[in-house]
Amino acid sequence: MAVTTTAWGARLDELLADGEWHELEEVLAAIMPLVPPGVAYRVGERRRLMKRSTAPAQRHHGDDAASVAAGRRTIAKDAVRARTRHGDVERDGDRIRRPA
Repeated sequence: MAVTTTAWGARLDELLADGEWHELEEVLAAIMPLVPPGVAYRVGERRRLMKRSTAPAQRHHGDDAASVAAGRRTIAKDAVRARTRHGDVERDGDRIRRPA
């Protein structure tokens, strides 16, 4: 079992503990609210700014709600991706489970 230091990582482990296949979108929806808004905002803003090809002439702030939502989704998907990479989670298209 993976060592978990975040609330969303612990919830992911709880959801997958039964060893059954789960839809990825359902799992993401369950763990995204556990990501704190401040952390999600920083990740979402960094993601938004990295998409720019040139620097803006003046400072422009993105939509806060959109940045938080994007950040939460990015962090949740990264948690699943990290567990997949380390062999703690199996992925079959849009379904995931803990290997038997």
